[in-house]
Amino acid sequence: MPDPRILDAMKAVNPSLEKVMADRLVLRQDNRQTKAQLDEALSRISALQHFRDVQLPHYIGFAKFASLSAATIMLAALAVALFTHLLNITTTATLFASLILPLWLVDLAERKFGRWELHLKSSSRFVAVPRPIQ
Repeated sequence: MPDPRILDAMKAVNPSLEKVMADRLVLRQDNRQTKAQLDEALSRISALQHFRDVQLPHYIGFAKFASLSAATIMLAALAVALFTHLLNITTTATLFASLILPLWLVDLAERKFGRWELHLKSSSRFVAVPRPIQ
């Protein structure tokens, strides 16, 4: 007949099969939940990287094109107003001065995310700002 102290020690060291199976089930559920959270976080990271690497350069390019086009048109209108007296020079000068803000905002965005290089004879290209190593 075995010693009851040895039996108690063995029960303490070796839990019952039901307890082991319940712990295993809890661990599997935690593992699935953690994997689902990781997959969700990875998909959000992927979406943010797509926005930064693809969509944001397109938005910056569109803003640059629009502000440069408007500035060119206003500069032409200012020249017409100055040399032909067809347009009121104060109106065109005020409009031209108001285009400084969009050009400044585009410049800030290009400094932070990357710069569009526009070429007349070839296609334009986006030169991204190097990211710091983390």
